[in-house]
Amino acid sequence: MSSPAGPRSRRALVAVPLLLFAGMVGLVVLLAILHLAQPGVPKAVAGSAIELGDSYRGETVFGQTCAGCHGELGKGGGGGPRLNGSPITLTLVKARIEGGKGVMPAGLLSGGPEKDVLAYVATIIAAPAPVASAAAGQTLFAEKGCAACHGQGGAGGGVGPKLAGRGLAEDVVRARIAQGKGVMPAGIVAGADVNSVVAYLRSVGAVG
Repeated sequence: MSSPAGPRSRRALVAVPLLLFAGMVGLVVLLAILHLAQPGVPKAVAGSAIELGDSYRGETVFGQTCAGCHGELGKGGGGGPRLNGSPITLTLVKARIEGGKGVMPAGLLSGGPEKDVLAYVATIIAAPAPVASAAAGQTLFAEKGCAACHGQGGAGGGVGPKLAGRGLAEDVVRARIAQGKGVMPAGIVAGADVNSVVAYLRSVGAVG
């Protein structure tokens, strides 16, 4: 006849299940921390809360809803500003979709289609223009004769139109600087100086 289990054997019978349970709890906690059991979260723009959808679906929606004004592939030609290669930010694109501006109605897209279009637009816009000095732009605005036509601070009073407070699209302003119009010569400023002038114009509300 076998002898009854000793105290050590009884402790082992209790300890083994406890160790197994503790191991399972630890594994569950680790999986929760690593989100291995959680569905993938939507992609987001780095440094922002803008959620992106599917760029392929977005290209289709863009073609059906947006290309009439912004042109095929966002290259312009339909009355709306060019998006392809533009330094516009996705934050501003989202604001325009939801708030509208000019002939563009507010709430043109929402929900999934909006996220899809934002994902597509993210593939065609350029990186934001380098940070420039508004102070340097103010000096250039005076030295290059811009203030003589558009007034100090772009407030008007000369032969050129008032700029301050108009909230013009940045790509339109850059195009005017590069191409000129009327008495304004083409390329009045160029290179990095354009970024500084645009930064100054933004500071007085000329650029939206």
